[in-house]
Amino acid sequence: MKKLLLVLQYLVFMTIGAGLGLFVGKMFPDLNKFDTVLLVIAFFLSIFLGIIIHEAGHLLFGLLTGYSFSSFRVANFMWYKADDNKIKLTKFNIPGTGGQCIMIPPKNSDHIPYFWYNAGGGLLNLIVALLSYAVYFVLPAYQYIPLIFMLVNLFLALANLIPMKGLVLNDGYNIILLAKSEKARKMLALSLHVTEAQIRGIRLKDMDSELFSQITDAECDNAIVAVGLIYKINRYLDQGKYEEAYSQMKEILANEKIVLNDIHKKTIQAEVLYFDILKGNFSEVDNKFTKELEKLIRSFSKSQLFACRFLYCYELIFKTNILESEKWLEKFETIAKKYPYKGDLLLEKELLELTKTGYQQFKEENSLQIKS
Repeated sequence: MKKLLLVLQYLVFMTIGAGLGLFVGKMFPDLNKFDTVLLVIAFFLSIFLGIIIHEAGHLLFGLLTGYSFSSFRVANFMWYKADDNKIKLTKFNIPGTGGQCIMIPPKNSDHIPYFWYNAGGGLLNLIVALLSYAVYFVLPAYQYIPLIFMLVNLFLALANLIPMKGLVLNDGYNIILLAKSEKARKMLALSLHVTEAQIRGIRLKDMDSELFSQITDAECDNAIVAVGLIYKINRYLDQGKYEEAYSQMKEILANEKIVLNDIHKKTIQAEVLYFDILKGNFSEVDNKFTKELEKLIRSFSKSQLFACRFLYCYELIFKTNILESEKWLEKFETIAKKYPYKGDLLLEKELLELTKTGYQQFKEENSLQIKS
């Protein structure tokens, strides 16, 4: 069913894209080569500007409803408020997303505002699309430029406001989940506060335990509520309670009532494999490390430490390939220099040391020939 839904979503996007192309072709059938090149440039520039507008919409509507700024990302470029309150720029990416605006919700509020912050991106795309349409009528030359800009922003508005699921849930789907559950709204607030705290270098293990005491598997058929279980696992890891984290991850994967988005689910699958490798449980690694999971982990490894740490462990202990593992160690160290989530960085460094310790134990217990 999931694959069918994904195929249908792709078909919708392809149909909209083809429709836009045919529409522009009919509107401007006599474009010369220069205009055609300009149109292509305008199209790709419109996509980039449309993503900026979308994230700016989250920022604007968040500010208007009491939120404060934490981070703003477009493609691989991320601006964030560091622990010294200065805005800094780094490179960071999440597969399946073109950008992300993280805002801090108002504290000590019984009502957690969620609609305008989540809908703001698509709404600003829609507003810009309408303004672009107005410009189309008053611009005497190159009318296809505002038309392209209008169509791209309209597409982004629809793609985000019409509820859909992919690697991550889109804004429209999030709004539905948040509207259904007060617990989901509280989890949204917790997620945003935790993200902001980790940017400031505060670790999960040092945060108030009361924040995590109410996290259970109740209502975890709601993907936003289920995010709480991810924080519970990561807090166990941060506390050095590896067995508790490992057990919790396996329980989550075995429980069909717990609904996670694809990225969270695959992240947990990778972490279970990581500890299986450390434990010497090699029998199922080849079967469980599917091509789909490997593709996602390798895409994550461009900017996220856990993926580099996993691949380092996989190559070092499971594949016993030192040279390949060293490449991932170097990649880890390169990303760590500019990694924005300082609290998570400290945890990942500890898990990296755990991997190295695990490798030394593996060497002592197995007289295997290591590839060089």
